[in-house]
Parts: sequence; C-alpha cells; structure tokens
Amino acid sequence: MHGKRLIGDTLEKSLTNILLFLFLLLMSTLCLADEVSSKISVDQRMAAEIDSDDEIPTRTIILADLYYENGLHVVFSYSAESEEFSLLQQGSIGVAELVTGEVESLLELYLTVTPNYLPVPELLLKEKNESQILVESHSRSTTTHVVRASPLSLASVSATASAAVSSACFNPYYSWWNWFDPAESGMLPKTYGSSSFGGKKRYTDSYIVNCTPAEWGDWLWARHRIYYKNVWGNYKKQHEGKVKPGHWERKHMGSVKRYRKVIYDDGWGSSAACGSFDGDPLTQCRYKREGRFHN
Repeated sequence: MHGKRLIGDTLEKSLTNILLFLFLLLMSTLCLADEVSSKISVDQRMAAEIDSDDEIPTRTIILADLYYENGLHVVFSYSAESEEFSLLQQGSIGVAELVTGEVESLLELYLTVTPNYLPVPELLLKEKNESQILVESHSRSTTTHVVRASPLSLASVSATASAAVSSACFNPYYSWWNWFDPAESGMLPKTYGSSSFGGKKRYTDSYIVNCTPAEWGDWLWARHRIYYKNVWGNYKKQHEGKVKPGHWERKHMGSVKRYRKVIYDDGWGSSAACGSFDGDPLTQCRYKREGRFHN
C-alpha cells in the first residue's frame, strides 16, 4: 500500500515538473517571438525613417512665379542643396506651353519669355558665365526678391509659345525621349533611371499628362517624382508633382552631372476598373508619361 502511494506521488511530481517545463518553454517562446517582432518593427521603422528622409524634397528657392493670360503657370527655381536650377510649366490640356524644345539656358529663356519691365532674379546669373553682360545687353535690372507677375501676355513677350496641345495623351511630346508611355488604363507604376540610359546626366526632363476627365475629383492624380543621387550614394527627391485630371506638367531640372531617376504612379492604384465600364478611353482613369536624361 505504501509502495503504491509512493509511486503515485512520484508520478504526480513528474507530471507537475513536465507541466512546469512546458509552461516555461511556452513563455520563453512567446518572449522570443515578441523580441523578434519588436526588432522587426524597429527595423521597419528605421527603414521608413530613411525612406521618409529621402522623400523630403530638397529646399527649393523660387526665383520667379509667373502666370500667363492663357492659364499657363511657369516657375523658375533653384535647389540650394543640389545647386541646380529648374523650370516648371503647368496647365490644363489644350493650354499652350511657353517653351517646347530643349532648354539651353534658363537665364536666356527668362529674358525671352518675360517683359523688359520685370527684373531678373540674381540667382539666375549663377547659371552661366557672362550672365551679367547678357542681362545688361537686354537693359534689365536684377533683384534678390521673388519675381511675381500675373497675368502676362504671351503675344507681347515671345513668339515661342506652341500651338494648343493636340493628342496630348497619345503622341510623344519631346523630339527625342528615353521613355514614352502613352495613356492607357491600368498602367503600373514605373521607375526610370539614368543608369539605364548611359549613366550620369546633367538634366532630367519629365512630362506627364493626366488624361482622366477634368471634372472628376482631384484625388485621381497622376504623379512624377524626380531624384538625384548625392555624394553619399542616396537618392534625394528634388521635385514631386501631382497632376489633377485634365491637366499636364512639364519639369526640366539639373546642372550637375550625376545619377538621376524619375518615379511615376497615380491616385487610383493603377486600377483598370477606374472610370467607364464600356471601354471608352475618354471616360477612363489614365495618364501619359514621358521623359529623358541628357547633357
């Protein structure tokens, strides 16, 4: 009888020890999983912070902010961090652009497309040698302030304005290009890098047309983001343009020879179901993207 009781006590203790061991093993596993999860979360946050830092646009100094009588918006600017100049043109589909060819010099362009009474931003004189002589030859004054003007007459300042945009969503805009994707529904996001087109380049040109019906919501944007690679090997964002339906945007940017890239996406998640279900391309969410890197 005593032997049976002893065996029972031994089995009970063994069972208790086994249950305790399993409990401790379970707790250890949970703690390890929590630690791994925490580390993953930290790594993800660090990655997000790095991406977030790179996504902060470099500081841009607006040199001239101009509106023309046809609705065209033109901005000359300078990026202090990258030491590069840029030209932005924006308008609705059908609005003529101020300049359609390659931009040789933003200073010369500014002198061409603005009336003589407007001063020249002093920072533009940094773009090329003998700039002061060029400005003086046009009898223009200079300023350290932002030049703002609206509305400017196209006819009175330049003969370079193009005809109204025709077939903007399907035909190429540039005389030559590195990429050209005509508007179609369901077009996936895309990244184009200068490393695929000869390496380091001085300039980026990007042209985007949101062919979604103009009366639809602004949340149906089409976007291009322009980057350059800095000396640390990181891509820094120079420009982000969200183009609302029925509008276009052209960006010319650069000065220094370096690696560059452009990223395109849209506000409808590239869904081919956005818009009309009858297949009519005029009532679908779609955009055209086009661009090039050059010296």
